[in-house]
Amino acid sequence: KLNTKKEDLKNLMTDTENYYYIPRILLTEPYRENLSNEAIILYTYLLDLYLKAEQNEQVDSNNNVYIAMTREELSNLLNVGTYKTVKCLKELVDIDLIEEKNIGQGKPKRIYLLEVDL
Repeated sequence: KLNTKKEDLKNLMTDTENYYYIPRILLTEPYRENLSNEAIILYTYLLDLYLKAEQNEQVDSNNNVYIAMTREELSNLLNVGTYKTVKCLKELVDIDLIEEKNIGQGKPKRIYLLEVDL
């Protein structure tokens, strides 16, 4: 049964445990013209992972929160191949939504979310 009570809809919109948050700015210009749908979904996942990393105090020596996941792990999240994941990450890097840093051979790159001009 469809329930459209105002309070229920409010609860849905603030339920970050069961729902992901997509920043509205990613669906508008100038970001929208440069991002595939998969890159937007990836950024949404990264936002969620960032919040978890922040809660776990996963920070570098400069106290910056980072996400450490392999390309394969990210590909599994997106349910796409590694090539597509790399392409999506490049889209996000190219428009300054994320930055990646190599840590060493055999270790996942660190992904940093950058500030978005709202």
